[in-house]
Amino acid sequence: MKVVQIRLPKKIIEKIDEIIEKEFYSSRSEFIRVKLREILEKDY
Repeated sequence: MKVVQIRLPKKIIEKIDEIIEKEFYSSRSEFIRVKLREILEKDY
């Protein structure tokens, strides 16, 4: 797996953290990987 760094506004990070707590993702990275995969599978 390759590393990709991104910068996000504080509000987006806070929202991701809320979702992680509620939906039991293990990390921000896992959440972002899952959501990107969902988008790519759906749209492409």
